[in-house]
Amino acid sequence: MIRAYRLYTGIDGNSDVVQGSVNLTTLVEARSIVFKETTPNSSYDLHNDPIPQYVITLAGVLEFATASGDVFTLNPGEVLIAEDHTGSGHKWRLTNDDTWRRAYVVFKEGADTYRYIQDDERGAGDRGRRAAVGAAHVRPSPQKRGCRKGAILQIHLKQERRKRNDDQSGNQVRNQDRE
Repeated sequence: MIRAYRLYTGIDGNSDVVQGSVNLTTLVEARSIVFKETTPNSSYDLHNDPIPQYVITLAGVLEFATASGDVFTLNPGEVLIAEDHTGSGHKWRLTNDDTWRRAYVVFKEGADTYRYIQDDERGAGDRGRRAAVGAAHVRPSPQKRGCRKGAILQIHLKQERRKRNDDQSGNQVRNQDRE
């Protein structure tokens, strides 16, 4: 499992984050890749991501925060799925003395990035295993703590609808092949 954080613009216009992992069985089409380095002890104030992309951290530990107060830590080997192109944005700061080395993998236009596996979609056994090894977590802002489950449920329902539509499209193609 490769830990990932999906940073996206919520229905309220604020940047939100959910924790999960990248799907290891699905190909996501990419347009380009670029590598960058940032000096130790750097930070970047509130901003939005310019384009949909994976940000794969190779070295350095960062603390990310959304404008509404969600905070999470990104470690080497983890992936940020950057999709908050509008809204209130996010900021980051390096928390150790390492250079931040990363790869930006820009998605091809129309690429299906929703194959991300959110922690809430896993079985209880897997959650227990992650808890036992001390997995990282997202700390929601105080004002979001009460409504977080509703937002996660909305995302989950959208993903289920998308999966059903994908399945129906695939069945239609298979049925046409039979005719």
